[in-house]
Amino acid sequence: MKIKLILLQLIVLLLLSCEAPERNNPFDPACPKGIWSPTTFQAVQEGNTIKLTWSSPSVNFSGFRITRSVNNGTIINIGDFSKNINQFVDPNIVGGQQHVYTIFSYAGNNESYSLSTQVTPMLQASVLTNSPTLIGTKNATFNGSITSNGGSQITERGFCWSLNQNPTVLNNKVINQSGLNNFNEVLIGFNASTTYYVRAYAINNLGISYGNQQIFSTLGYGSVTDIDNNNYSTVTIGSQVWMVENLKTTKYKNGISIPNVITSWFSLQTPSYCWYNNNISYKNTYGALYNFHTVQTGNLAPTGWHIPSDSEWSILINYLGGPLVAGSKLKEIGISHWISPNTDATNVVNFTALPGGCKLFGGGAGGIFFYDIGNWGYWWSSTIDGSTNAKYRQLAYTGVIHGESDNSSSGMNNGYSIRCVKD
Repeated sequence: MKIKLILLQLIVLLLLSCEAPERNNPFDPACPKGIWSPTTFQAVQEGNTIKLTWSSPSVNFSGFRITRSVNNGTIINIGDFSKNINQFVDPNIVGGQQHVYTIFSYAGNNESYSLSTQVTPMLQASVLTNSPTLIGTKNATFNGSITSNGGSQITERGFCWSLNQNPTVLNNKVINQSGLNNFNEVLIGFNASTTYYVRAYAINNLGISYGNQQIFSTLGYGSVTDIDNNNYSTVTIGSQVWMVENLKTTKYKNGISIPNVITSWFSLQTPSYCWYNNNISYKNTYGALYNFHTVQTGNLAPTGWHIPSDSEWSILINYLGGPLVAGSKLKEIGISHWISPNTDATNVVNFTALPGGCKLFGGGAGGIFFYDIGNWGYWWSSTIDGSTNAKYRQLAYTGVIHGESDNSSSGMNNGYSIRCVKD
């Protein structure tokens, strides 16, 4: 009986031993977890990081484990720490997303009760500068993307560039519409054969942030010579290479002469060219006027070049912002050739469009007359529109381009200028 009583006392002591102050041992699975669980845990944003701090239990244990979930997503373990550590800086955070951190202390294979804290960090926007595209002689298209708004509304975004590295908005900048995802901007007016540096930027409530730097070099001017030994400067605009002057050849590229018809122009169903007012003094400035039958031969442009189609004209015009604004960017500056005031002209892509006028049927002596020099420029496309008409473009002294938005076409016997584009 006495032995049974002693055994009973020993069992009671074992059951109660974990609660005794001298036996607060977390390595004992029966020990209450509350005794060795963390009591404080805090998350505070510091710059672009989250700083975590916690207190250590007073009893013996092995260390800590911390997990993180972002926006109620997957819970991941971000670190195991020794018992002597009581802080950690987390650099892998996402702006505008709720971050929930949970800490455990452990001893051997035993894990304490958890303690959680949360914070929603606000960061500057994250921006990427992608490689510039469609680089020309005086133009390029800048490309960027905002990968994160940092948890705050983007109030401005765009590009900045300079001749020096690491450009800022204090150098040169262009503002793009606000928002997320990809954005681009067509820039014109650069210097030829010049190296530039560009960065995308974005502004939110926490300030301005810049993307990585990209470097690009504009192209130089080229030239081409026709069968008549007329030399033309060329310029790259977007994805196209254009002549900077109107065609003035009197021969096909195979060496055969093109008829220079003075009379009976509009009864012709065959190729012909002329000078404005039938005066060769206009040749060097304005080039020749050709009927569409000449274009149809396919032998007019120098080797490696061709007469632009209607869609190729559209590519140029749309690249420069559309028919209402592209003309001003194509026109020669000043009033040497265009009527005054011509203040809208910028010629930022060095196309140097001139008002060479045209040869028309319907008025003047013999029903044939020259028209609009100084006021309008007219250029054929290679696109046929029905049995007797063809597509063309005309540029007004106001800077507006016609022939696209109004779907204009012209009789094939009219005499217009020609600009060639490279194959």
